[in-house]
Parts: sequence; structure tokens; C-alpha cells
Amino acid sequence: MKFAVLTLLVWLLATVSAWALEDTPALDEKQTHAALESSGCAYMVSVMLEESMGVKTSEVDIFALLFVHGDPVRIREQRGFNFYDIKQAAAALGLRASAYRSDDLLLDLAQRKLQQQDGPYLLLKDNPEGVDRFYLYYFEDEEYVYLRDPFAGMITIERSEFNRTFVPYVLIIEGKVTEFTEV
Repeated sequence: MKFAVLTLLVWLLATVSAWALEDTPALDEKQTHAALESSGCAYMVSVMLEESMGVKTSEVDIFALLFVHGDPVRIREQRGFNFYDIKQAAAALGLRASAYRSDDLLLDLAQRKLQQQDGPYLLLKDNPEGVDRFYLYYFEDEEYVYLRDPFAGMITIERSEFNRTFVPYVLIIEGKVTEFTEV
């Protein structure tokens, strides 16, 4: 119940702040649906929270949280979220999110796994057609990288393709949700 009330308040705040911005209309239902599907960011963050912290929430709830704590004008212009928006939303939940650049992303991720830093790890794939897409990293072997795609589910991708197409940044969310824990 608390989460439903929080979600309603977040949505209301997002809508009111959008109306307050000059020349920036609020997202209508069709635009919201398109934004949710644009990069899979909200879905991937909801999966991260559920799989690593046991917090069950919906993509729509996370979208509202990302929108409220992100920059609404930039989100509309770029038609999507970025790591900064996720860091801000995580902080609102009492979590710490860290984004870093890696010269050898796969080696870095493998070392973190060995050091018991299990993640979750959010990655970004460069998309020349427009909106970049977010993926969750699980593990890799000598030939493949195992990821969760927001639209195709679990996928494997050859290491060479991964190194060629993924942006060398990773985002890690750590901590325990303090703001709310029930859905």
C-alpha cells in the first residue's frame, strides 16, 4: 500500500513538474509507453532491484522515479534515461549507484565477480539508430557474454561483438532500500 501511494505521488510530482516547465508538455499515455519501451532502462532497473535486493516493483513505478529524479527536459530531448538519472533515483531509495569507465570492461567485470562483488551490473549498448539500450550483465566465458536484454530476455553475445558494440561504462547499485520495502 505504501508503495502504491508513493508511486502515485511520484507520478503526480512528475506530471506537475513537467507542466511547470515552459514549452515542455507533459508526457501523455502514448509518449509514456514509447519512453518505457525506448531503452528498457526502467525495466532493467526493476529487474536489478528484484534480483539483487528482493524489492518487487514495476517498470512504470521505476519510470516515474527516474523521471522525477532526472532532468525532464533532457529525458524528453534524448527520449530516454542515462546513468545519472539512475544514480539519482537510486539515491532517493537510499541506495548507492556508482558508474565507472573501464578500458577492459569484461576483465573488470570478471575481477569484480571474483572479489564477491556480484553486482548487479547495468551496461549500455551503443545504438546508431537513436536511443541506446540498457542490458544486465550476468557472466561471461571464453566465447560469450551472457546478458539480459530488456526485450529478448536472456541472450548470449560473442565477446568480440560485445567489445565492439558496448559502451565502456558500467553502473553498479549497492545497498539496501531504505525508503520503502513493500509493494
